[in-house]
Amino acid sequence: MTPEECAQLYHLLALSFACPDAGFAERLTRLIGELRLETWDSDSAGQPILPIAPFIRELAAFDQQKLAQIQHECRRLFAQDRPEALCPAHAWAYRPDLPREALTQAAQSAYLTWGQEIPPARATKLETQLEFLAYLYRQVDDEVARIARRDFLYQQALVWLLRFADKVVLMTRLDFYRAAAQLLTAFLKLEAGAQFGAI
Repeated sequence: MTPEECAQLYHLLALSFACPDAGFAERLTRLIGELRLETWDSDSAGQPILPIAPFIRELAAFDQQKLAQIQHECRRLFAQDRPEALCPAHAWAYRPDLPREALTQAAQSAYLTWGQEIPPARATKLETQLEFLAYLYRQVDDEVARIARRDFLYQQALVWLLRFADKVVLMTRLDFYRAAAQLLTAFLKLEAGAQFGAI
């Protein structure tokens, strides 16, 4: 996968867990088409790479009724970032070993290194962290950006995002979120393998 393809996939995953609006499915479908995502299901030897097919199937079946179901499920799972959400989309919910302020400050420090000013309330949010990884993939200085991606993935994102995805798979009532969470898990493990060796 090229750096731009990785950036686009991080962007796609960030959008997948954002609160859906009327253009939600159209944006995701357009990104899938641009990425030719259906070709990433398996490699030339037929070995699985990413579980793309279930995600594409869910988007293909999208209509107004499905949008309403996904909006309801988004509120049920993520509850607009309230602590009582079933699957809060913030690092602090999955890192009880660290104070929330420490997680926020560490994330903000990483963002500021790259000129990104992110409000504290968004610093540990799933969409913010995935979009930041996408941003790092688009930087010109490959080696510096590669190190920054590795460090951010390892120090900030990997542990909690894998826990988040596992919880979504367990708690969701909709195949859309299950497919999105499984795709997130597979891509993070692929990334971690590329950065640190197999996990």
